Amino acid sequence: MNRIDLGYTFKNKEIFERALTHSSFANDNNQLSYERFEFLGDALLELSVSQIIYNITTLNEGQLTKLRAKLVSESYLQDVCDKLKLTNKIKLGKSITKISNSIKADVVESVIAGIYLDSGNDFNKVLEFVEKFIVINEENINLIYCNTIDYKTLLQEKLGARAVIKYKLNKKSGPEHNPTFEVNLLINDCQIAKAKGKTLKNAEQQCAKIALEEYEIEV
Repeated sequence: MNRIDLGYTFKNKEIFERALTHSSFANDNNQLSYERFEFLGDALLELSVSQIIYNITTLNEGQLTKLRAKLVSESYLQDVCDKLKLTNKIKLGKSITKISNSIKADVVESVIAGIYLDSGNDFNKVLEFVEKFIVINEENINLIYCNTIDYKTLLQEKLGARAVIKYKLNKKSGPEHNPTFEVNLLINDCQIAKAKGKTLKNAEQQCAKIALEEYEIEV
């Protein structure tokens, strides 16, 4: 399919083409658009993401809700669309001059519905796609979840102004294009936590998260 790797091969190419057809193009060419696919794909995406993150994390209900919201968000799905090289395949009518992030997100949901329908309503095929391209792995969802919470601010708020919190870079390792940062967290000059991250900010957030868990503070 022109270098598009979805981890799934459509048996019915018309289903795949419909998943890429915006209503503007459909109206101009008397075809079916992806609108109904999008409706189904939205529900399939939410269910599959919920099942996967429930199984591979120990997060509580509120935390799972925050993580799921990020994974199914427009901003996240538009990146998925670009990475899968679906963006240039979207069929638009003459009235649309730019592919918005909303359209990109809709197409990802539509493709998910297409996979489900083409596979004979095999939800496992949806799970495979979502796990590979949306959830990806535990490291990815941990990073995403950390980005939904400002652990550093939360830690300072919980401990109050009297607590002197410092984040000290212990070392930077790995190649320059893909470094790993190791950070120590000190509270009132006592080392409380140590963590690594692909960015300095992420390492600091991970330290604060560990400290919050140490103090048994739920976020």
